[in-house]
Amino acid sequence: MSDFRLTYHLGGLYYLNSDKDLKVYNDLLEEGLEIATSSGIEDVSIHPPFIGEDISLRDLSREYFKEIIKEWLPKYKNEGIGLSLETHVSAEYFIFNGLEDYAEHSWHVCLSALMLKDYTDEKINIDKVIKMLLIHDLGEIDSGDIIIYESEKTELKENEADGVRRLLDILPDGKTEEYMELWYEFEAGKTADSKFAKAIDRIPPLFHNLYGEGHGLKKNNISKEKVFSLNSRISEGSQKLWQAIEAKLNEAVSNGILK
Repeated sequence: MSDFRLTYHLGGLYYLNSDKDLKVYNDLLEEGLEIATSSGIEDVSIHPPFIGEDISLRDLSREYFKEIIKEWLPKYKNEGIGLSLETHVSAEYFIFNGLEDYAEHSWHVCLSALMLKDYTDEKINIDKVIKMLLIHDLGEIDSGDIIIYESEKTELKENEADGVRRLLDILPDGKTEEYMELWYEFEAGKTADSKFAKAIDRIPPLFHNLYGEGHGLKKNNISKEKVFSLNSRISEGSQKLWQAIEAKLNEAVSNGILK
């Protein structure tokens, strides 16, 4: 039994769209911490309040959630209590409504690379491609997640590189440079492996947007011209994949999703 952790599950508020909701959620988190500290419970689980079909309300809910978690996470950590997210929502909801965290993105792109590796224009090392896809976003832990249509600036990339190195410096001698070289190779996008990796990196986010009525693109006022221009790099890794994606994008234009 020593390997088990006691968890207290907070019944939840699935919507977080007003100051009143925020107060209720605050009270729930306070109650959870009090119960955990007084009862020897090591973990408190909560539902992420993002459920709902309205994109604007989900975005508002996300911002409220960030605000309250930023306040409460240190309080839980100071007491040695874990605070975890729990959801009973199917993967389909997250995939087709555009909710994707870093772990999900890494899983999506690595699985996509495996499934689509036979469509490359040049011979690739799929193991190396997957390594690149696993580490390419590590720098955003420090620099923050900037939408790709705004992120490809020298200063931001330098900040990302510093963040990657900071994390990789904890590895044994020799490993830091090995993985930094992979990160730089991905960013340069000159080799067959990096071209394919960069192509694959664009595909899941595009599908999230296309199946979610263009939610992220509309929110950030990204024009169809910018979408076609940036994502045409997919052709550098695979002409066949770009032809298929381009057809989907043209269909989205016809349906009014891209403007």
